[in-house]
Amino acid sequence: MKKSIFVVLSLLVIAMFLVGCAPEEKLGPEEQQALDSELSQMSDEELNQVIEEGEMEDTKALVGQAYQRRSFGKYTYKPSTVLKTAYKIQSKRIVRAGVAYVLGESDYVYAFDIATGKEKWAYTTGDGFVGPIVVEGNVGYVLGESDYVYAFDIATGKEKWAYTTGDGFVGPIVVEGGVGYVLGESDYVYAFDIATGKELWAYSTGDSFLSPVVIKGGVGYVLGEADYVYAFYTATGKEKWAYNTGDALVGPIVVKDSAGYIIGESDYVYAFDIATGKEKWAYSTGDGFIGPVVVK
Repeated sequence: MKKSIFVVLSLLVIAMFLVGCAPEEKLGPEEQQALDSELSQMSDEELNQVIEEGEMEDTKALVGQAYQRRSFGKYTYKPSTVLKTAYKIQSKRIVRAGVAYVLGESDYVYAFDIATGKEKWAYTTGDGFVGPIVVEGNVGYVLGESDYVYAFDIATGKEKWAYTTGDGFVGPIVVEGGVGYVLGESDYVYAFDIATGKELWAYSTGDSFLSPVVIKGGVGYVLGEADYVYAFYTATGKEKWAYNTGDALVGPIVVKDSAGYIIGESDYVYAFDIATGKEKWAYSTGDGFIGPVVVK
């Protein structure tokens, strides 16, 4: 078992570097196959040990995939903890226009030329990072442990603004239409102007979150631990509807055309009308899920 755990943690390091670090690159088929094979053969007890041992290391968030696989069964970890830990990665990389950006453990964002490896600049927030870098246009955004969102110019590394929610984060920044969205530990969705860092509104579901915000057509969607899907207007933060499946939700929301799709612990796939929140149908496989719904 110790050997399997070591192999899984090693593979997860590769997974983070190739997948979590660079959106343009994907995990190679051999590495993915090896990782999937190791995880599929491990018992719940062994998966839990992978998670626990990973949390004791600096690479604690590299066990995100083990968390994900564990969470599709009868997990012993709260989904909010799964989500939060999966995004607490100490070092992530993103590449834009020949320049790579990486987060350091000493609270620095580093930019370097990918052709030469020469450093372009180094920007310190003075705050530990809890989420991946998000780049929109000429600006980068990162989340800090002290409840701040930091924005910086990707050409110079100069800070543009710092916005605090006063609330710990449980998911990544989502940017859509000039607005940034973050989820808070106190069950709030926060929206802010990405140009100024000014808060636009804060909406409380009163329910802990299970997945990142999904934005489509002026409406945002989030999953709650109390078996609800919540929809809210992105312009105002006002709730549009709340749909209860009566089934613990274990996967991200997928929105396609006029419908949304989610999966439940009781082996059901649920489809709902995104305009009304009314259930369209529920389909049972009679088999537990190990991944999200894919809709073409």
